[in-house]
Amino acid sequence: MPGLVQTYDPTTSYTGALRHVILTLFGESKTGKTHLALRCPQPLYLVYLDPNPNLDMHLRLIVEVGYGKEIQYIWLPPVAYRNLSRQQAEHYIGTIEAFADQALRAGEGTFVVDGATMLKGYYEKALVGESPTLGFRPRAGEQAPRQVEYGMATQAIRDLVQ
Repeated sequence: MPGLVQTYDPTTSYTGALRHVILTLFGESKTGKTHLALRCPQPLYLVYLDPNPNLDMHLRLIVEVGYGKEIQYIWLPPVAYRNLSRQQAEHYIGTIEAFADQALRAGEGTFVVDGATMLKGYYEKALVGESPTLGFRPRAGEQAPRQVEYGMATQAIRDLVQ
């Protein structure tokens, strides 16, 4: 494909480079997303929201292979949707945003959110009051939040990672 394929030259700089690299991993449970994320450049700032309780195992494994020297993490245990209050979601979001600010101030390393579905749901609950991502379904005759309101959660996630 002439003209489309280029060779990377590390000796040249690109003045328009991104300030941050943003990578999103999607996949079925147990496909290695956390395994890969924990091997990103350190220091590593990890927000663990995944409902699978495997964080200790992952951390032990990466220390055994020589990683894991500079990992800071917060683990926020999953809350069943019927028990998730707006205040709890706001608390989780506040904790995550403060941790992201700490990582940003460090000026190096990798910020990882493991459990993006939970993150989106917590933002929806905190900002809109309900979360279809985590299971909210209006009852017959009940008014559901408008779709545009849920866009606020998506924007908040973009703000978090930029």
